[in-house]
Amino acid sequence: LLLLVVLTAAIMYSVVIYAPLYLQEMLGLGTVENGILLAIRALGAALISAFASKKIVKRLSINGAIALGFGLMGLSLFSIPFFQQFLLLLTSALVFGVGFGLVLPNLYSSLSNIAPKAVRSSILAIAIGTSFLGQFISPLLFSPILAAGGLTGVFNTAAVLALLGGFFLALREQSPLGN
Repeated sequence: LLLLVVLTAAIMYSVVIYAPLYLQEMLGLGTVENGILLAIRALGAALISAFASKKIVKRLSINGAIALGFGLMGLSLFSIPFFQQFLLLLTSALVFGVGFGLVLPNLYSSLSNIAPKAVRSSILAIAIGTSFLGQFISPLLFSPILAAGGLTGVFNTAAVLALLGGFFLALREQSPLGN
């Protein structure tokens, strides 16, 4: 689960770092539009976390909700290079935010659920540290991909990583060990 926290943070920061470059390079958009996209991602994450995450977990399970979130993040990332209109990018950003809002809080919840009570706060603190590690490794991971495959390569790689994270959780859900 801690590795998935690292992965989630790295994927999130791939969007924070490389989406503005895409907006500028491909669409000629600037900081205002980038700020709006960041706000829409945050809004999607906040709304799903606050109002629907619990219902989704009850319906799918916690691993199922995380897998769905990773799937939404991956779908959004794959779509970015295809969208040439700002309104479509807003939709993609909202989908990404919803996915992120399903993934990260439920990863922390899973960690909390499996941690012994005596060390629960320490485990969650470690998870926060691993999130910062993911932020740190994001440019280290994606810069060589940018050099080799451009912005589309970055978004596609981040999408594949998100889908693999979701696939892993879906498999974990089906295993006898389950949660």
